[in-house]
Amino acid sequence: MIPRWVAVTITASAGAYYAIVGALLWEFPAFFYAHVGHIGAYNAHYERDLGSFLLPIGVGLFYVSPAPEKHRTVMAIVAVASVLHALSHLVEGVHSGLEGFELAFFSAVALALLAVSSRRFYA
Repeated sequence: MIPRWVAVTITASAGAYYAIVGALLWEFPAFFYAHVGHIGAYNAHYERDLGSFLLPIGVGLFYVSPAPEKHRTVMAIVAVASVLHALSHLVEGVHSGLEGFELAFFSAVALALLAVSSRRFYA
């Protein structure tokens, strides 16, 4: 069993990450493209589309973070999305200039959320 505060910290941290990235993508797509995710041709619409999904995902995780044991399904859904994100970078070989770090980071977020969504985490 892992202390409850670890689950709260993981959930709140992932929520903050997704909310901040989503807000940047939504409000400042050109900045995000130029400084964070310079992948492919710039398309403000697609940048904002991604932000429109990540921002509420992050807010939702942050909202449930005080009681993650009651919202394991939410964490599992976001974990699956995180796994798919990591896989897309792996399969496509798409990197934002941070080579390897982003894949490790996306994978760590996914694994942490999968762990928090597991019943065993709280047993």
